[in-house]
Amino acid sequence: MADLRIQIRLKTEDAERSSNMYEEANANCKATKLENEMIREKLNVLKAEFYKSEVQAKEDYIETKVFKLSIILGIIGSSERIIIKL
Repeated sequence: MADLRIQIRLKTEDAERSSNMYEEANANCKATKLENEMIREKLNVLKAEFYKSEVQAKEDYIETKVFKLSIILGIIGSSERIIIKL
């Protein structure tokens, strides 16, 4: 009878240990999912900022090219007027 009580106590301790390990693993899983979601949201924000910066960079490049072209056209126009006057 004492052997049965010892076996029951050991099985109960094993079950409690297993339950504790499960609860810890479950808590870790929930924390990891939460962290994953936070990282996913940060990634979405960074992607949006990147695309916005990319569009702005293209617009700036085009504005610079248009400005340079307008200067060149102004120089050409001035040169043509000088040639015509000559």
